[in-house]
Amino acid sequence: MQSFGSTVSPYELAISSISYNNITPSPADRSVKSVASVLTANTVVFLTVGQSLVCNYASGSFSPASDNIYQVNIRDGGLYDAADPTLGVDGTQTNFAIRLADKIIVGGKADTVIFIPIGMGGSSVSQWGTGGEFNHRIGVGIRRLSALGLTPNAVLWQQGTTDTSLATTQAVYAARLSEVIAAFRANAPVNTPVFVAQESWVSGTLSLPIKAAQVAAVNPPAFIYSGPDIDTITERQDATHLNAVGANQQAQLWYDKISVHLP
Repeated sequence: MQSFGSTVSPYELAISSISYNNITPSPADRSVKSVASVLTANTVVFLTVGQSLVCNYASGSFSPASDNIYQVNIRDGGLYDAADPTLGVDGTQTNFAIRLADKIIVGGKADTVIFIPIGMGGSSVSQWGTGGEFNHRIGVGIRRLSALGLTPNAVLWQQGTTDTSLATTQAVYAARLSEVIAAFRANAPVNTPVFVAQESWVSGTLSLPIKAAQVAAVNPPAFIYSGPDIDTITERQDATHLNAVGANQQAQLWYDKISVHLP
């Protein structure tokens, strides 16, 4: 692990115990942008975190109406034109985040959108909690934005299907999710809106305890808001992952939740 004096590098990404051979690692075919060249007076920045449905696992293709959509790569901190598959997360297909960014611009909420995806397919809530192998990605993601002079207008948490498979209890999920939120609060302004989606559907099974924990985490006075119920989406390419229609529905559900909180 790279060190800076006696301190761990603030951008070090832990090696996962899961084999992620399909992370989009190289921006060789994409040109890096300067923040100054893309920022407008009305720029929205968001961060997505969770598992496969916020990574590159939606089938089909998507061409945004706007050209002013960019992403930060968690792996190198660079700012790039957003394109599928998005950089720094796993999967080889498409990411709903580009669809959401397009809706934000088309809906008149921004002229430019920048997002950073930090999710990992197949991850559990415990892996994102304190001591979990992906917890450090939260701080790295925020620091990547900060290094570019950016602060997120919204953090989107969407995770739960792995914990349905693991039969995670409501109490355990709630405890780990509180640690996830605490990690964001330790790295981003305390008034950064965090949106918690309901997601538990996997292979035709959902978990009411997990969804209850997700609902219970919502606390508007603490800037923690309800995200969409992803389990309501029926357009899927298999028993878990979304097809192109489902990914568009996912983006619309997220837009409906976050748009009222955007500048």
